Amino acid sequence: MMRRVIAGTFPVRREKLDIIFGDNDNPEDGPIRDRACRTVFQEIAVADTKQKTGIDLDGMSAQELTALIEAAEAKRAEKQDEARTALIEEFRGKAAQLGLQLESLMPGSASQGVAPSGRRTRRDAGGSVAPRYRGPNGETWSGRGRMPKWLSAMEASGRKKDEFRI
Repeated sequence: MMRRVIAGTFPVRREKLDIIFGDNDNPEDGPIRDRACRTVFQEIAVADTKQKTGIDLDGMSAQELTALIEAAEAKRAEKQDEARTALIEEFRGKAAQLGLQLESLMPGSASQGVAPSGRRTRRDAGGSVAPRYRGPNGETWSGRGRMPKWLSAMEASGRKKDEFRI
C-alpha cells in the first residue's frame, strides 16, 4: 500500500522501493535498505520542495541560480527590516502605555558610545598612548605590543629595560 502511495505521489525510482518494501528479510540487507530509505526520503523532500515552490532548481543555469539567490536575499532583508520595524513600533507602543520613552529603556544607545558589536567603546579608544621608553637615538615605545628591536638589542647586550624608562 505504502509503495503505491509513494510511487504515485513522488518520482522515486522503482528499484529503491523494491529494496525498501521487498519481502526479503535478510539481515545483511539492513544497511542497503537504510541507505535506500535515506535516498528515497531525500528525493521526496526535493520533489516536495519543487511542488511547493514551483521552481525547478536542477533545470536552472548558474546565472539563473545566482539571480534567484540575490532576489531571495533581497526579499529576506526586506522582510527582516519590516519585522524589525514592526517590533520596534510594538515596543514603542508598550512603552508609551507605561508613560516611558523606548530610548530611555534601551541601555547603551548611540548617544552613550556603543560600538556596532553592541559593546561600549572606551573613552580613550583611538587615542595615542604616551611613550614610556626612549632609546639612545630618540626612538620611543609606549610599552604596548611587541618590544621594538632597538630595546630587544639593548636587553641582549645586558642593559635593563628600566634604564630607558621616561
